Amino acid sequence: MNRLLEVNGSGIREALRLILDYEFQQPAVLLVEEPEVHLHPALEIAMMQFLRQVGESCQVFVSTHSTNFLDTGDLCNIYLVSKDTHTNVQLLDLEEAQSRIPKELGLRLSSLFMFDRLVFVEGPSDEMVIRELAKKTDVNLAQRNIGFIRMGGVRNFTHYANEAVLSFLSRRQVEIFFLLDHDEKDNEEIRSISEKLSGKAKVKVLDKREIENYLLSPKALCTFLTKKTEHSKKSEQELSENKIAELLPQCAEKLREFTIGKHVFRTLCKPVFATSSWVDDVPRHGAKEAIRAELQKQTSSIDERQTQLDDVYGKESEAVGKNWESSKLDRVPDSELLENLFQEYGVHFHKETDSARLAAKISKDEIDKELVDFIKQLV
Repeated sequence: MNRLLEVNGSGIREALRLILDYEFQQPAVLLVEEPEVHLHPALEIAMMQFLRQVGESCQVFVSTHSTNFLDTGDLCNIYLVSKDTHTNVQLLDLEEAQSRIPKELGLRLSSLFMFDRLVFVEGPSDEMVIRELAKKTDVNLAQRNIGFIRMGGVRNFTHYANEAVLSFLSRRQVEIFFLLDHDEKDNEEIRSISEKLSGKAKVKVLDKREIENYLLSPKALCTFLTKKTEHSKKSEQELSENKIAELLPQCAEKLREFTIGKHVFRTLCKPVFATSSWVDDVPRHGAKEAIRAELQKQTSSIDERQTQLDDVYGKESEAVGKNWESSKLDRVPDSELLENLFQEYGVHFHKETDSARLAAKISKDEIDKELVDFIKQLV
């Protein structure tokens, strides 16, 4: 048995020691300090289940830095201990959080309780890029107790920005920030978003289309591509800062039509939703005829949009064309632009992994002032 224990890691040995201490001594009160030390996440959950079982016949006190213990525990009283100029102890109301925060959002309880500031971003690359750039500006977001919540795209913005989430976090005195891509948003939509969150959260809509549009540094791209192409022999393109600076606007130019199309698609291809008015017609005409009338109404709406296509396309083409030469690197979809550039060197751009790696190559003096100001606002 001793030999078996010796071949296990320190986490397993400490977990077994805790279990055996309890089983042999059967205490009335059990104090456990940071049981997650040296445990991988699966064992953290197993340890939490053991402590819950023990808690049926023993008073258990646990101190922990593990979010898994908070998220998976069935605990009676949870206190958050923090320290700035002095130590603060706050009783957390998990029951209220579980009842008020919509479950479909997938928000972890630890996100709601263990951070002083929360930044809602659209996707993982937004978070990783901001973290990388913050390091460049000598800001450690982890030390500042700043957490990120990924919304899974701007389409989920209204779900996360609902009254229950905002009011709950406000009462917990958690500062809330939303960082949104500009995409094809117009001024009216941006103003509407800002008004919706007024007084409840701070919202930043990027001036450029997406966060990767801020990473188009020829120097950083040259360094990154040199590493990425070291095993590739598919391209004969010269790899230098000057060549990349020359290729970027050329790759952007190829995306002009695509950029216009994105604007037109957003305007004309919005979802068509059924209204509830057909229900009122059921007593008079029957369900089948009421539904037929509703479908006809939706078809007419789509037909009308088709007649508007040429006019809308012309207007969007004119709008995109204004200042195109000076702003195209800011306005084209970033993933497509970087993919086009990378293909010139026989490789591919993978947004989920390459964005953060590219951001790590950006020098401090190359970081756009807009993002520097946003990072400063966070801290």
